[in-house]
Amino acid sequence: MINVLFCCIVLLVLSFQISVAQWTIIANLPSTEFSSLASKDSLFYAATLSNILYKSTNFGEDWEQIEIEGNNVVIEKIEIIDSIVFIGTKNTGIYESNNFGQTFTKTFQFTLPISDFVKRGNTIYAASLGNGVYVRGATSNEWSEFNSSLPLNVAGNVTNILSTKDYLFIASGGNGVFHQFSTIDNRWKPGYFYGNLAPGLQITDAINLSDTIFVVNGNRVIVSTNDGQSWQDDKLGTMNGVDRLIYQGNTDIYLVTSDLQQGTWIQKREKYSPIGSNWSSDDYYIPNFYCFDIIEYNNRIYLASENGVYYKSTTTTVSEKEENKPTLQIHYQPISNLLTVHSSQEIVSATLFNILGQIVHQEKSNSSVLQIHSQLQNGVYGISIELIDGKSLYQTLLVESM
Repeated sequence: MINVLFCCIVLLVLSFQISVAQWTIIANLPSTEFSSLASKDSLFYAATLSNILYKSTNFGEDWEQIEIEGNNVVIEKIEIIDSIVFIGTKNTGIYESNNFGQTFTKTFQFTLPISDFVKRGNTIYAASLGNGVYVRGATSNEWSEFNSSLPLNVAGNVTNILSTKDYLFIASGGNGVFHQFSTIDNRWKPGYFYGNLAPGLQITDAINLSDTIFVVNGNRVIVSTNDGQSWQDDKLGTMNGVDRLIYQGNTDIYLVTSDLQQGTWIQKREKYSPIGSNWSSDDYYIPNFYCFDIIEYNNRIYLASENGVYYKSTTTTVSEKEENKPTLQIHYQPISNLLTVHSSQEIVSATLFNILGQIVHQEKSNSSVLQIHSQLQNGVYGISIELIDGKSLYQTLLVESM
């Protein structure tokens, strides 16, 4: 017998609803690719995947356009450390501003991508895709290699650099390897997420939350609570994609999982939830959307995407929650392989995904009742329902044999 866990087969989908309309595009920014976001106090920066940077001095209400050198500049990363704004580029090096973006100076000429910046103690480091790590001079803004014992042929692609309890930490290479810089031995030491090499395992993002290290890619969340000595998977309830970001906000950790062909899932859980807690308690799905960066700022979540910067308030009133809330009832008949969807509004389309984010079934509709004939194997699925008013509902489904 097949049992679909919809809370006794029938579920009112209320807490999982999402809406593209809930995300508002910043109208006075262009609808182009934005690669990175950064903020400090009333200052907010949005970098495009070009040489154009936008700066706001009033919490994102108005924007000033800043051109970084010539048209050959492509901004990959913007980071504010202390009172310095750092820009890492795809192929022209590092730029710095000591006056919060009024002017920028190139401090490092480099032809490979600069992927990340971090400060440890009084020293600032930069990660690169291709040549490891660089360190900024203590008394100058000159950069030099910081790659002692780091095998650049296999570990030169550094996607992220963190300052942890006892080490500098880098996610390096594509074989499930990380490196930690030991000040005792004055060199980089390798470690393995799963005890040995894992060919093809490349990390796309990482954070350090109170000495708990999270590393992610499109289908993994791996965690260490002891500064990299041991690791465990922590992906319960996550959706899969080709790319994933992880971000620590004021009260929550966010996972942003994007797929090239479909859209982006945004999931979160409380910062200090036990390892192994479910990420799927509050899911959002944005179809036809790819996210490059996420930031929480001034009571809003901002997303840098391929067609502009979007935001959503992190505070919702009771009246906003209840206003025009659509409802959904789902019935599954395993004998006939029939999934029936009843909506309080007209359904425009339905898309059923498997755990890999691949489309299992897609169907258009012009009725409030939709019947989907699809034989569901054991596993986790997601269903996205687009309604006539532009809202979408998304639900995670678990199918298992009983």
